[in-house]
Amino acid sequence: MGLQLLWGVFFDTGTQWLAELFGFVTGFVLCFLLAPGEWTKLRDRVRQR
Repeated sequence: MGLQLLWGVFFDTGTQWLAELFGFVTGFVLCFLLAPGEWTKLRDRVRQR
């Protein structure tokens, strides 16, 4: 996926690479929230504060 993103940035002049970049960032952030047990850890941390 990283190679496809780099290819799109350097060789394609369209805006599709922006969608791929934001999709990658969104997926990367969501993987920390949706991993098994992570939602519970986050909820417990928020409740402690």
